[in-house]
Amino acid sequence: ELLTADSPVFVSRLGRRLSARQVRHGFAEWQKRAGFERHFCFHAMRHAACGNLYRATKDLRLTQRFARHKSVVTTTIYTHPSDE
Repeated sequence: ELLTADSPVFVSRLGRRLSARQVRHGFAEWQKRAGFERHFCFHAMRHAACGNLYRATKDLRLTQRFARHKSVVTTTIYTHPSDE
């Protein structure tokens, strides 16, 4: 199926676009059913993905583009010092 800029990312069983609230609720419900001990929000997942990308590549510009940050200064939050 072709995707356009205005295509929905998540759709219902009826093929309709899900609202952000419905997606958040579904994500929280999935975590509950999966037995997660704590709740994770989408922003935490975004932060983890960006942090993992930076740790894997050590490429701050790539991480900046991935996170869609305007300023590389904003992206430096993912450059946590490590033992390596």
